[in-house]
Amino acid sequence: MIVLEPTPTLLTPGSPLSYGSIAFLTKVPDDPLSSQHYNYAQTENGQNYTIDFTLETKSAGYEPGNYQATPYAILAGGGGGGGGGAEEPFRCGDLLAYEGGPLDSHGNPTEGGGYYATQNLSPERCWLMNNLNAGDMGRDKLCFQNKLEVCLNEGGLYTQAQALTRCPPGWSLPTVAQLEALINELNFTASGFWDSAQGFIPPAWLVTTEQKDDRSPIFYNKNNGYTVKNRHDAASVRCVLPQ
Repeated sequence: MIVLEPTPTLLTPGSPLSYGSIAFLTKVPDDPLSSQHYNYAQTENGQNYTIDFTLETKSAGYEPGNYQATPYAILAGGGGGGGGGAEEPFRCGDLLAYEGGPLDSHGNPTEGGGYYATQNLSPERCWLMNNLNAGDMGRDKLCFQNKLEVCLNEGGLYTQAQALTRCPPGWSLPTVAQLEALINELNFTASGFWDSAQGFIPPAWLVTTEQKDDRSPIFYNKNNGYTVKNRHDAASVRCVLPQ
């Protein structure tokens, strides 16, 4: 049986953070601006937490503004670092602040907006409603026809190995069965994928979390179902979060 330890009741900047004989931090950090702070709060009877903070400048794809960190993702909003206290935790259907998001904080498409739409499409699972676009072109992902503007409009192309590390914290790649059940509801579109033997070609595929026995990745396509691909092939990504 797994026993969940409660989260700390209080985090005091400048003080150590420890549990029993284990020291996690010798000094809890605080915002470098004296007028701002990291605001920590327990949730779910001590089994979860939120940290509200403020970005003064753009960082890691996030625009300046107030954010709230949870164990699963960094969310737009929150009380920020000025003191307002934590807002409600993320609920499926909220905009998710995450690197490469194609929407602004109001849900409007915009270059470098930093937000993704989310929707509950299956029992106990939340889905990204935009193709993932996190990471740098060339190093972390490919853009169809090597055009950065395509990534901005329809997301990046990832090998399965890359995709397994790129979903927001707490989110994961879907299984074939999950995609089969609701591919129409995802409104998935893209120009195509990267075939390591032929280059950029249609149709568009989605990367799944599954592999064949020889560890070859399995991709999914609405018209063709699932197929085994080369480990160097790259396709679009939709992440899913257990609720």
